[in-house]
Amino acid sequence: MTKTFTLVSVVLLVGCDKIVNIGEVPSPRPDAGAPRPGPHALCPEGRPTLATCRNASALGLTITALSSRAWNDTWAVTSTGVILHSDGNGWRRVDSGTTVRLNAVWVVDAADVWAAGDGGLLLRWLGSAWAPTPSGTTQGLRGVWGAAANDVWAVG
Repeated sequence: MTKTFTLVSVVLLVGCDKIVNIGEVPSPRPDAGAPRPGPHALCPEGRPTLATCRNASALGLTITALSSRAWNDTWAVTSTGVILHSDGNGWRRVDSGTTVRLNAVWVVDAADVWAAGDGGLLLRWLGSAWAPTPSGTTQGLRGVWGAAANDVWAVG
């Protein structure tokens, strides 16, 4: 019996004088050769790239982390608490309810996303809005990841 293993690694990209942490590598686009719709506010290519960082910088945003479940479900958090979401057709702001620096984001599925930030801030998206979740600390949180929706870890 042959077992096949897939290795997924964390990738660090440097651009815009910032380090952008990509928690998960997006899957390949099924329509990679298809023409893209018109320009988007943050990413002309419609995918998270160094251009996303450059364009966000032009808007006064510093992206601190990205996480993607698929090419059409990518989340970005910023140093000013702004959260951005891409559905593959462009980026939009999603109200986070905070101006606290966010340092990490992890996508469980389309209706479950976690974000972590300074002061122990832990936010959870359950498909329609971001809500604070008790973290048990006031220390800055620098990472968030889980094995499943009910097994999530935040680190500082």
